[in-house]
Amino acid sequence: MCSSFSPKVVTANDLIGGDVVCLRAKGHVIADQYAMARRSGFDEIEIDNALAARQPEAQWVYRANWRDHDYQTLLRAKNLSIVS
Repeated sequence: MCSSFSPKVVTANDLIGGDVVCLRAKGHVIADQYAMARRSGFDEIEIDNALAARQPEAQWVYRANWRDHDYQTLLRAKNLSIVS
């Protein structure tokens, strides 16, 4: 979790310099998109109360292990190969 989060504009120099300690996605992100957001570098997802009511915690917890919820892992579990 990000601690003492304060919104700011993040520049490329911030990322390179290591000044950014937390990257939070805020807005309309559904539980199915959580894994992709985490793999893309976001540390947290912030949603509004209305979306939280439509997508209960169980849906987010199911996707909490975001490193395992990708198509490659699912194919490996089924012993299928990826053709490139």
